[in-house]
Amino acid sequence: MLAVSLLLWPQVLGAQDQTSGADADADGEPFAAAKAGKLLGAHRIRGRAPLIDGQLDDEVWELAGAIGDLVQWEPENMAPLSERTVAQVAFDTRYIYVAVRCFDSSPEGVIAGLGRRDNFPPTDQISIGFDPRHDHQTAYVFETNPSGVQSDMRRFDDTRQDRDYDAVWEVVARTTPDGWVAEFRVPFSQMRFTVPADAEAVWGFNVRRTIQRKGEEGEWVGRPRGERGNVSRWGHLVFDAQALAPPHDAWRCSPTFSPVGPTRPAPAMPTSPEPSAPTFGSASDRARRSRPR
Repeated sequence: MLAVSLLLWPQVLGAQDQTSGADADADGEPFAAAKAGKLLGAHRIRGRAPLIDGQLDDEVWELAGAIGDLVQWEPENMAPLSERTVAQVAFDTRYIYVAVRCFDSSPEGVIAGLGRRDNFPPTDQISIGFDPRHDHQTAYVFETNPSGVQSDMRRFDDTRQDRDYDAVWEVVARTTPDGWVAEFRVPFSQMRFTVPADAEAVWGFNVRRTIQRKGEEGEWVGRPRGERGNVSRWGHLVFDAQALAPPHDAWRCSPTFSPVGPTRPAPAMPTSPEPSAPTFGSASDRARRSRPR
């Protein structure tokens, strides 16, 4: 499938990128050389969806492809991340699921900690990012730490961020004898995108890890220190477009979250119509999030 994806890129990748002065190829893909090989196929779920419990023992995760070649931003810019990280992506008609395994040679050194939403204590962290329009400018980012604290934001103009974005999504994280893991479930309804007529859909995708005790940060596509670009530098996530549902057809998950208990997969069909547009966060949440950080 990945070989076919590469052949289809001229029609799918969106040549209307607005990243000024980026090192784009003939198809308008910015920083194309840096993204070489940064391609992951999202696994289409045809059976039972994974149980969101942080165990990562579902059949889905045995079948899904994986990436693990993260590159440091700090402190050794452009060197491989010192600890192994493995990320996988799967999807059904309503949700996108992401499993991340953060291996650590000193698992007792993993730093966890509780905090309010969008206000992490100094801990290890994982963030996943999606550019569903593949415009290299806008994206949605979902973050957690080993204690399951949630944070999210919307990116725009490539490098700018909007912390007022408050989506409804789930994650369960836990420490393990090998490090720590995080299992995400994000409704498609929390992101805006269109489904192409092509056989495949390509999104921008990123994974970023922080190893707190080492002062180390790394992500899937490396960025030399001093160079510009954020969303425009992300790698590529490929879907079977025939299996994707437009956002207005996706069902919103229940806004409940347990940092320790499992979340059962959703039923096969929604029981009520999807509202025409999501509302993210309460008025008090938005007021709190608008304060300077």
